[in-house]
Amino acid sequence: MNRTTIFFLYWLPVIGWGLVIAGLSSDRFSSSWSLSFVERVANFLSLSFSKADIQWINRVFRPVGHMCTYAVLTLLGFRALRCGRPSGWQGKWALASFLLTLAVAGADELNQTRLLTRTGSLTGIGQDIIGSLLALGGIWVLAKLSENKASNVQKDVMGEPNRPSESREEESTEGTG
Repeated sequence: MNRTTIFFLYWLPVIGWGLVIAGLSSDRFSSSWSLSFVERVANFLSLSFSKADIQWINRVFRPVGHMCTYAVLTLLGFRALRCGRPSGWQGKWALASFLLTLAVAGADELNQTRLLTRTGSLTGIGQDIIGSLLALGGIWVLAKLSENKASNVQKDVMGEPNRPSESREEESTEGTG
């Protein structure tokens, strides 16, 4: 695969998602905007919430949004670093995608300190880190499950019996004797 193809297939989505994060980090998407968004969604769904309930939903919605946004960045970064290689887990891919996410989170929060309606904070970076670690944990679990499945398939191909089929063979030969 040539460098241009690698860039467009693997790194452009990472850059694009970084631009989405930069856009979400603007004054336009402040806490008052998300509060208004939650109210509009509740009204659209004909849900009746008190002002206090709407504010509580907004306080939950924002950190969850942080975690999800940065989980996606970590997933895209891991995918780009893997660069079409067979799926699996490499610690260096995980570390690099985590550091990429940490750098973007730091830049995002620093940017927010310069805006009138936003406040950059270490709490925001912490939420971003949690999202990143959850994404990496998910990749690790899926990689281990994939390894186990591949290992079982290889045993079947190599003719190594697995436990359930051995017991069935014994049962079938006992009845014929």
